[in-house]
This record gives sequence, C-alpha cells and structure tokens, in this order.
Amino acid sequence: MTRDALYIGPCHYVTGRQRYRTRTSVSIPWESSWNIPLPPPTSVSHTLETESDSDSDSDIDMNDDQPAQGGQDDKASQEDQSDQEDPSDQENGAEQEEGGDNADGADDEDDEGFFPDDDPPDINSELGDDSDEDDDDDFPDGDKVPPIAPFRLNLTVLSQRYNMYIAAYRRAIHVSRVRSCVEQTLPARPDLIFRPPASREALGVGGYIDTSTPHQMNHLIIGDLGNEEIILLACDDGDVLGYYTSRIDKALLRMESSDARYDSIAVRPFFHENVGISAWGLAVHKKSRLIAVGNNNRQVHVFAFAFPDPLRTSLEDKPEIPYRRDLFLRMKKRREGPLIDVSGAFGDKIHEDFSRHRERGYRFILETGQAGNNIPNVAFGNNRSGDAIDIIAIDISGKVWVLDIWLRDYPPHRYVEGLYRAHYKSHVPQHWAAVSAPRGWGVLVLPASSFLPTDTFQDSLGLSPAEAVYVRNKGYGYYIGTKKALKYIKDNSSCHPWVRENRADRFHIAPQWHGLNGFQPARWYHEQTDCREDWGASRDEAADNPSEQAALDVQMNQANNATPLILPDGSSVMRTYEKDIELVGSDHNIGIMFDNVTHQQMPQYATLPHVPFPPERLANLLHVPELCLVVAGSMCGRVALITPTRPTNPYYSFRRGFRVEAVLPKSTDEDRHLRPMCLLLGVAIGPIPSAGGGNDRLLGDRRYRIMIHYYDHRILSYEVCRNTMTGELSVI
Repeated sequence: MTRDALYIGPCHYVTGRQRYRTRTSVSIPWESSWNIPLPPPTSVSHTLETESDSDSDSDIDMNDDQPAQGGQDDKASQEDQSDQEDPSDQENGAEQEEGGDNADGADDEDDEGFFPDDDPPDINSELGDDSDEDDDDDFPDGDKVPPIAPFRLNLTVLSQRYNMYIAAYRRAIHVSRVRSCVEQTLPARPDLIFRPPASREALGVGGYIDTSTPHQMNHLIIGDLGNEEIILLACDDGDVLGYYTSRIDKALLRMESSDARYDSIAVRPFFHENVGISAWGLAVHKKSRLIAVGNNNRQVHVFAFAFPDPLRTSLEDKPEIPYRRDLFLRMKKRREGPLIDVSGAFGDKIHEDFSRHRERGYRFILETGQAGNNIPNVAFGNNRSGDAIDIIAIDISGKVWVLDIWLRDYPPHRYVEGLYRAHYKSHVPQHWAAVSAPRGWGVLVLPASSFLPTDTFQDSLGLSPAEAVYVRNKGYGYYIGTKKALKYIKDNSSCHPWVRENRADRFHIAPQWHGLNGFQPARWYHEQTDCREDWGASRDEAADNPSEQAALDVQMNQANNATPLILPDGSSVMRTYEKDIELVGSDHNIGIMFDNVTHQQMPQYATLPHVPFPPERLANLLHVPELCLVVAGSMCGRVALITPTRPTNPYYSFRRGFRVEAVLPKSTDEDRHLRPMCLLLGVAIGPIPSAGGGNDRLLGDRRYRIMIHYYDHRILSYEVCRNTMTGELSVI
C-alpha cells in the first residue's frame, strides 16, 4: 500500500422523493428528469482501486418502506417531469445578475451583500410554500418537502457527540437521528423541529436576500464552547442564535420516551444577539469561550462570555440567562484606532484585561473600514497557550484580515491581499481595478498538529516537482502551483456531466454576463515574468534523491514573502476562492496554490437553470483534526477532501502543503446520475456512533460519515476513515 492510495467504494444515496415519500403527482422544486439515478453496472470495473464488501456492491434505497435498490430505478421518480422544475414555477429572478467587484481604492464600495447589486434580489419562496405556518409543518400527508433558503452558506451539520443530523430550512431547524450506520438513513419525518425566535432588533434590520421573509438562516455551524457542544445560526436579519446540543438531545430523548409531539417540546437558545445587518461568518472558540460573527457591514462581532471563576469550565453550569440588550458591553475597534468603550462603562480609559478575567460579557466590534468588504467566513487565531487573540476573517474581495481582539492600544488591523488581486496590482497597477478577480469565500486556521507527516514530494502535494509551477511574484512572494495534480485525483472528471453526455443544451446560457467571475478566466501569476530559473523544481527534484541531498542547505537562502501571514502559534491559514485552494503562513513562507480544484468544463457563459449567478463558491470548510482532513464544499455541488501535509524531508523548498484526496461525488457517481444537477444545501461530517452504545459513544478516529445535501433534498453519503499506520484515507 502506498501512502497516497485512495480506496473508494459505492455511494449511498436517497432522493428527496424517496425520503419524504412524495407522490408522483407532486412536483419537487429543483428536481429534474435527468436526476433519476441509473442502476449500477452489472460488472463494476472502476479505474481506481476499490474497497468493496459483499454487502456494499450496490447502492441502497434508504426509504424505509421500499426494498433495496439493487438494479432498480427510483420508481417514484420515473414519472415524466420537466428537465428542471423552477423553484417558483416562474423564472423568478433568472434575469438577475451578479455584478463584478468594484475594484477601486475602496474595494467594492457599493458591494452591500453577497448579491452585489445595488438593490438585492427579492427571492420569494424559492422552494415550496411561502406561508409562515408551513415552515414547521408536520407533513401530515406524507408528500411535503420543507422549503429551503437558497443561495446561502452551509446549512447542515452532524453532531460530534450525539447521533444527530441537523438541517436549517428557511426559519426552522430539523433534527433527525441517523437510522443506519451504513446507508446513513434519515426518517421521512424529522424527530424534532423548532423555530429560532426573532429579536426586537431583527424587526428593524429586515432581510437582505429575501425582504419578505427576513428571518431565514444564512449559515449553520457546530463547535465547542467551553465544555459544551453548540450549534450556531446566522440569520439574514442580523440575528445570531446558539443552542446546546445536549439540550436538543434531551428534547429528543423526551420525545422518544413519550408520545409528545415535537411542536410541544421547547428548545430555547442560550445565546441570542443581533449584529445590525445580514450575518454570515461564524466561529466558536472552545477554550476562550468566544463567538465570532462576520456581517455585511465589514465588521466582525466577537462575543466574550463572562467567566470570573477560573475553575468554571462549562457554560452549561451557568443559570439560564434571559435575553437582554445589555448582556454584552459594547467595545469598538476601528481599523486604525484604539479600543473604544461604546457602552460608557469604563469612562475615558480602559484598564481591564478582557482576555483573562471577565466579570461580565463583552461584545467587541472589529471594523475593517473602507478597505474591507462583506465577511462570509471567520476563524480564530491563537497564542502558543491556545488562547484566542485574533480574528482571521476573509472578505469577498479575497483579503484575509488579522483583527486583534484584546489590545487596548491600536495596532492596525492588517490584511493579506487576495492572490489574484495582488498579481494584477503588481503587473498592471494602473488598470488592476478593471479586472474581475475571483472572490474570497472560506478561511481556516490549521495548527501544526493538523498536518500529516509525509515522505515524498508527491505524497505532500499530489504531483512531482517537474509538474509543479514555481512562482515568484513581487506582489505576494514565493508560491508553488499544484493545478496539474488534478489528473492524479482518482475517479474525478474535469468535464461537467452534461458535457460528457452531450447534453449541453440543458445549461442556461447568459451572454449578458460576459466578464463576470467564473466566465472569464483569471490568472494568479504571469508565466513569463513570475516563473524564473533561479526559483524552480531543481531543488525539490534533488531533495527527492538521497544522493543529492548532501549538496543542499536545509534552509533556503530566499527572502520572505512580500505579505507574510505568520500567526503566533505557528498555524497556517487555508484560504479558498470560488474554485481554488491556497495555503499561506507558517514559519517558512512558501505558499501553495491549487486552482480550479472543483471546476468542471462547461460552455462559455453557462450556468444551471434558475441559478442567477455562477455558483462556484468554495465557502463551506470543515476541519476534522482526528483525520488530518479538511472538507471543502462548493455551492456548485462538489466537495473536495483535502489532507494538510508536512514533509519530513527537511530539504524541500516548502514546510507545509496539502494534497486533494478526492472530489465528491466521484465521476462514476455522476455517470449514474447520483449527483443531482442543482446546488448544495450543505455538507456535514461526523463520527459514526458505535453499535449498541449510547448516543454519545463513538468509535473514535476510525470511521466518519460525510453527508452531502442538495437543494432537491437528495443526500449522498460516504464513509471516511484513515489508516493511522499508512496515512491512507479511505472513502467508502
């Protein structure tokens, strides 16, 4: 076995029509006739090495009251349907355009939301009935599917402690026990539904994406706050709510042990605040007990909970705190200014050390100013003791911001320019503003422990030194481009399924979008000026040869990168764009760039029907430290599995990198039409509960499940594990 071998077996799936037992006479928005799954081939002959057991040679129909699929199509889906059901039975915004960035000195001054028109589109009920009463409907007829909030960030999670799959549908949270540890079966009816309440402030803020239904959720994450696992929700009206998963589990246990209906079980948030405008980026810090929220006002709000008793380790120990406007004292820090006491509690001078002792809660409002933009994702940066000291935020122009939380004086907030914009600024400083560069969407902070030790260059980056691109740019420094590693990703296709099947006529062609992101290729380096002989593959080729290593210095005699991003604890930062993945930072500033990871070839100016903009957004980043794995989900419906790597050979030109293990769904899954041609609602990953154990008993770091949830309610599931002896990642 080789360290980089990937073993992939069949995909388990359930269609929305199967799961909700929807009658054939009832249409499901975003469902199309092309999406009818095909039977598996009678003789499976994959192009890659495949792990297969006798009980997993065919996909399983997860509908409780139907037999296994074997070689049968979904009978309910056989009925003739339109190629693509319009979510609103009308075009409903098909003429809307997503404008390019205003690339002036203020970086997109007019860009007020993730739909960057001056007037945001009014998306009314993209899926299903728009009435308030239907959001938490009990589905009495067995043929209703929940309406979704389209064009948001990740809206599904798996608990890391309990057997719970949680999905956000517009204004309602659906919680389900996963019924099977093999097929990851979900029930036709969720086990629990609750609706997050709206605050008084939210009524004044209103919605940005959907003005008629403002309290829809934009983002859902799961993480630890103190010793408690929580889910955190960001809403379009600026509300942010937190719930303990332990209390959700207790509500489920009450229902399972009684005849109570889920609408009679109260699940109350322990945290409910408003950030003044549409909320998007979310992060939770376990040790420092912080919640961070990025919004559409170029701000990050950091909520620091009070913990005067250093022995107190669990927020659950604190009594239920009713929502109050003054629960968190407000402190503001502008980009170039000191910390300001907005609440007036400290007078002219602030002396308190908020990072260590907090007698009460504080809200720190960190502003990026005119150089910033909307903030879709945030993370925390730590000191060497593991305490949070910075916010690492990405804005949609591609900048990664480092925002200090605690210092009272004013070290200015700093940023690292997006790779594409830095390239254009360095090469065409007078005209770079006219270039539509790919937007920034995701950010992760990866500590040194997250990187898997590797032996060779190929194990570390997924290709040979001769196939890599070595770039030195005066705008951002030294980088290694690994795009050619795409050909080594097993069972992956760079062509869209409709192109492979000669069905390009199904695309929506929009020539009026000429020049928008995704339609006109952007470059992050110039081949003639940025690729030089004095910085190339020769060093790494020699490092791969033991007989030549003696002539190499362990450290490269090269200048640091132009815009280093070095965090105090030595962590690296992963930044994602529309379809690209970049690794920056660490003690040796050689960046790694893998462009077009999730991209598939389509006709020029093409997009999916009823999608008003190019949907390639690598915004959903999930980190699984136990597996040394990053899961990166794109709105377009594809999910990359990434292994951060750390070569043990000290002679390589880089110290940390990553390789892409797989892109899901696999090409063979697409050929069977298992991937529906619609957008991604969410991707979730969590450990599989142990058989016969309690809800919180897990197998540990051996087996995880990935569940990919689409707009038409189809869910694809894969089992993932890593062989700790070889470093292999298995996707089953």
